[in-house]
Amino acid sequence: MLFAATLSESQLSKLKKALGLEHHHVPVQNFYYGSAADEDWQDLMRKGFAHQEDPHYPSKENMTIYYVSFEAILPISGQEMSPEEYYYLK
Repeated sequence: MLFAATLSESQLSKLKKALGLEHHHVPVQNFYYGSAADEDWQDLMRKGFAHQEDPHYPSKENMTIYYVSFEAILPISGQEMSPEEYYYLK
């Protein structure tokens, strides 16, 4: 799969964790709380696979919330999803 070939194992793991796929077969959430300077997430955002809650105002601890992009849901989870279903994952 071309999509997976552009991701490291660490990045794929973080995307799956953000979607709750560690314990479920379908996406049940869409968030990952982590360091605002996380290189994996920064690269995922550059590639269009993720976005950040508010890149200009991370918390005092320099933490932020990352979200998997709508376009990345199907390749990661294998589940088709409508925009409405994606919205309610957050």
